[in-house]
This record gives sequence, structure tokens and C-alpha cells, in this order.
Amino acid sequence: LTLNIGTLTGKTFPVQVMSSDTVGEVKWRIYEEEGIPVEAQILVFREKALVDDEATVGECGIRMGCTLQLVLQMMGG
Repeated sequence: LTLNIGTLTGKTFPVQVMSSDTVGEVKWRIYEEEGIPVEAQILVFREKALVDDEATVGECGIRMGCTLQLVLQMMGG
């Protein structure tokens, strides 16, 4: 299924996933498409951060055509 990933800059791009893919695998696909490090990604769906990288797309209620917001966390310290 195709998900839309929206960024805070207004850019939107599609990512192909399976409903059995985990949130972590979705982040990996975003890395492959956009080069954004997995550890810097926070995905938000229905105003909730998807913090469990082991949860599947289906378990999160994400369906074909849904849009996830991609927020970047600041790295460093």
C-alpha cells in the first residue's frame, strides 16, 4: 500500500509499504528515499507520535492513502 509522508516544509512523497511492515521498516524506507537518518525521524499519525518501532502499520490503524507527518528530532547533546 502507498502512504504519503508529509514534512514540516510542506513536501509530500509516497512510500510503498505492507500492512505487516513495522514502523521501523517505514522509517528505513524513508531513509532510502530521502536520506533522512532513521534515528532522527519521528512519525506522527492522527496527532500521535508512533514511538513503537516494532508496531506494524496495520496495528497502528494506518491504511492505503493515509498521510504520516515526518518530524525531525534534533541530534546531539
